[in-house]
Amino acid sequence: MLMGGYYRLPDNFMGAEYMIQIQQYFPLSRVRGHRAEQEEAVARAESSSLDVLILDRELAARLAFVDLWAWDRTIDSIEHSLPLVRAAVDVARARYRAGTAGQGDIYRAEAELAGLRATWQTAKENRTAIVAALLASMGVAPENLDAVHLQLAAPPEIPTVPPLAQLFDVARKRRPELRRAQAGVEEAVAAGEAARSEYVPEAQVQLGYMPTTMPGGVDSYQALVGLSVPLVGLAGHQGAVAEAEARERAGRLDAASQWLEIQREIAVARAALSAAIVSREALEKDVLPRAQAAAEAVFASYSSGGETVSSLIDAQRALITVRLQLEQARADVFRKHALLLRAVGGKFATAD
Repeated sequence: MLMGGYYRLPDNFMGAEYMIQIQQYFPLSRVRGHRAEQEEAVARAESSSLDVLILDRELAARLAFVDLWAWDRTIDSIEHSLPLVRAAVDVARARYRAGTAGQGDIYRAEAELAGLRATWQTAKENRTAIVAALLASMGVAPENLDAVHLQLAAPPEIPTVPPLAQLFDVARKRRPELRRAQAGVEEAVAAGEAARSEYVPEAQVQLGYMPTTMPGGVDSYQALVGLSVPLVGLAGHQGAVAEAEARERAGRLDAASQWLEIQREIAVARAALSAAIVSREALEKDVLPRAQAAAEAVFASYSSGGETVSSLIDAQRALITVRLQLEQARADVFRKHALLLRAVGGKFATAD
């Protein structure tokens, strides 16, 4: 504190004494250090909250990417199935010309082809909305990119799913929610230490210089060392300490609860990813080949006059359905992988 002013002014206004004084208090505790630690903990908590938002934004972008990729694969799958249904129409017409089938077979096959074409066109139109969702998740205005010409590369192959223990270890290091909870505990601890240090005595140093213009006056100096001891407010001090201790206990409980919830989230996400991989492999290696073989057998039998058009259409529908299910299963693996990445904090690598 820097002060200055008149020290003494005589009634006859013949001269005056002035005062220039410097006063400084020195805490005898680490109260200022504890307050700094408290603010630093608050800053770490805010930074961790920002990291949470970043991870959520990355997850939204990943899921939007997979949705668009899956939609493109669905469109391609339907397009790939169109020749199969066209072939059924051609065979129905050939049998009609040969007199081994009625005109109703042609109508049934043509209706199936028209329905599949309509589904294909509808999917292509709906793709625009999926593109807009992907661009928005990346912070790009949909008007800045032609949705028709946006083509995506296939997502990278899913690596081997690590064991739970490894995933837990990675999450303990990377999940910002844990860092935020820990920062809350540290902020409460620092607040408690600051409250305990609030009423510790302070040392006081005071230096002064008092010049004079009075006749016969002599300039003087002043030096003072003292101790400031708080005598009131102890009840408030005790309340502040109790509040900080309660916040610390609550913070530790919250951190423990947060960790249990993260472990549950990882376990569920890992199981879901493993199940999705099993489903994809079953469709890819078992169900699809059988549906393909069944459709080919029925087609060959119908071509030779041994099956009805209803059997042919049912077999083709089953094959098309399995193909679409496989594409959805492939996309589901990538979605579950994205959710597991979010659960562990962004990546599987253990390196910080």
